[in-house]
Amino acid sequence: MNKYTKLRPGLSAFKRAAALLLSAVLAANLLAGCSQTRSDDRLSPPGTADGEAVTLPQDFDSDESNTESSEPELTDPVESTGQSESLSEASESESLSSETSSSPESLASEDSPAVTTLPSGDEPASSASSTAASSEAEIVLSEVFSEPRTMYASDSVNVRSGPGTGYERLGHLDRGDEVSASAISENGWYKIAFKGGDAFVSGKYLQDRMPEPEVTVTAASSEEESSMSNLSSSEKTKWIASWGCAMLTPGENEIPKNPSLKGSTLRQQIRPTVGGEKLRLVISNEYGSTPLKIDSMTIAMLTSPKSYKVELDTETAVTYNGKTSFSVPAGKRITTDVIDFEFEALCDIAVSMMLSDVPSTLTCHTASRCSTWIIKGDHVSDNGFAGCLEMTSWYFLAELDTLVSEEGGVIVCLGDSLTDGASVTTNGFSRYTDELARLLNKDGDYPELSVVNMGIGATALYIYGGNIAGTNRANRDVLGVPGVKYCVLLMGINDIGASSTDISDNIIKEYKSIIERCHKNGIEVIGLTITPFKGNDGYYTEARNNTRHKINDFILSEDSGFDGAIDISSVVASKSDPEKIHIQYVSVWNDYLHFNDSGYKLIGKTVYEYFTGDFKNK
Repeated sequence: MNKYTKLRPGLSAFKRAAALLLSAVLAANLLAGCSQTRSDDRLSPPGTADGEAVTLPQDFDSDESNTESSEPELTDPVESTGQSESLSEASESESLSSETSSSPESLASEDSPAVTTLPSGDEPASSASSTAASSEAEIVLSEVFSEPRTMYASDSVNVRSGPGTGYERLGHLDRGDEVSASAISENGWYKIAFKGGDAFVSGKYLQDRMPEPEVTVTAASSEEESSMSNLSSSEKTKWIASWGCAMLTPGENEIPKNPSLKGSTLRQQIRPTVGGEKLRLVISNEYGSTPLKIDSMTIAMLTSPKSYKVELDTETAVTYNGKTSFSVPAGKRITTDVIDFEFEALCDIAVSMMLSDVPSTLTCHTASRCSTWIIKGDHVSDNGFAGCLEMTSWYFLAELDTLVSEEGGVIVCLGDSLTDGASVTTNGFSRYTDELARLLNKDGDYPELSVVNMGIGATALYIYGGNIAGTNRANRDVLGVPGVKYCVLLMGINDIGASSTDISDNIIKEYKSIIERCHKNGIEVIGLTITPFKGNDGYYTEARNNTRHKINDFILSEDSGFDGAIDISSVVASKSDPEKIHIQYVSVWNDYLHFNDSGYKLIGKTVYEYFTGDFKNK
């Protein structure tokens, strides 16, 4: 047993006039701007400026095609027409457009998926006669579930008011979207909860496991495919995230203004936690309502994490579908071509982009804890950044992937600002995840086990934050990470601080939900107890502290469902008053809520020792 396995036990035809009308409807609709988040990292209850809810775009998904359209592809089975098998096969690839034939012969069979392109939020009118007929039909359910079933969309699929394509379209699901199913109809359509009501989705496009992330295949990857074909079975490789961050929208203080990003060069530093010889980058415009246009993009080694200067002889062009200039569609992520670039674990890499156009709503990680540099004009391939604007956010850059052996994997750390590292020294790389990565790298037994920080400051597990609340974004920020094997969960303190009642049962319920989804995808979960907050006037009451203890007792119990648990609370607590953080570890803000560099490093060291000790040998 190796060191890693020890750790883990056809389309319905419309008439030409209808299609033209649909095109006009689609052209008239615009994507709404995404809501904006707080301006700092304070852990705050809703209703304050920095506790403002931020939601993921409704139609967010991963798009790796080379297109500037923000319109998702939707699929659902169409009604059976009794056409011949050959006609059904021929119609499988048809798309709804103004050129669609109105001939009845163009109808697909029941098993042929329809593919149509619609912008998020649009709801085209269905055929009046078809909808009327469907609405009058009795909906017969073959089974009503005793408990709702959590299911996931295996592809982009339409959501309808009844179990069939003749019913009104209410919206759609993207690949990987989670739904709660309560029943199944006679014809195999699931009844689901959708937008506050009941709706139906074809059972052909729902499954009980989160689908695997899709991988971009481009002409530029042919060399990689050739080299991989020469590997023996014992040397098979796979992609993992070596670095990543959780994306959201910026507060006012995180929006570059002088200069702005448009027409400027953006140089960002990242520190991958596993080295490699090839890489690819994930660029996100998931909150933008217009395309992000990148004129050129390079990757190079930084001379120092505190300097914008790069080693110019290491500079390598980044391409997408073989092109050095490309766009990221509104509401989407893209994965670049595979780049030959040799790098070591914990090195400092610069990613430079010349941006000719940016959306009005930016996609970013608001608190990078390290420097980002912005200068007017094109300086992608030089060090002419004198007088630049220096920020501490990551923009558009969501992930760096590299190739490792089959034994490799990822530890994703999901949390709020205590994971995100609020109050650490800028460019000090002192988050607990940084220390965990350093110790794993020094250990030598884990050369291909990366650490990815998916913390977002001022977010809660469930009580506020919308789709970036921890339980909701776990689908994107844990299950969606390539190569993830383990999830370290530290979250719930903001929920407690925002509540006036005992919410321990609710937090436990959300823990169990995350654990269940992770287990369905072969991911083990380690729970960290909620740390003390006595001394923080905004959060501490005796009742809230009692809630914390109830939750911590659950985390440490044998029947919690966690694959492992660490009592971080005891590690950082004062010996004289266990309800407070030890003064040695309190943040520079002296808020008795966050940690200083030493406190975060202690947490990282504790997680490392547990992971390589008790957890490994269990």
